[in-house]
Amino acid sequence: MWFVIQTLTSAGVGLVHQINGVPQLGMTKGDVSLRNNITVIGSGEHTLLMAHGFGCDQTMWRFLTPELSKHFRIVLFDYAGNGKSDISAFNAKKYGALEGYAEDVTDICDALDIKKATLIGH
Repeated sequence: MWFVIQTLTSAGVGLVHQINGVPQLGMTKGDVSLRNNITVIGSGEHTLLMAHGFGCDQTMWRFLTPELSKHFRIVLFDYAGNGKSDISAFNAKKYGALEGYAEDVTDICDALDIKKATLIGH
């Protein structure tokens, strides 16, 4: 299956995505922060977006972040249904495919106005 995800922002409406050309009403910055329990640490010029793996949460990075945060801005988050995320935001249909998780990453980048980052996944 072929998917194209294009991220757009719309003032006052929240984040809007297009999947295969079909607009999808997104979430506001605050909604994304609550859904994914976003934590930002460090103050470097370059951003590292650190995505945990299945059955984990953002605390899995706790041994790396003290050193990395000396050199980079670190964005940690929990995917819906994990850690301290909003459990009610988990949707089995959405997260039954990788595109659902990718959409969360683009929502986080939009909410934090991240234009360039290195994505580190586990």
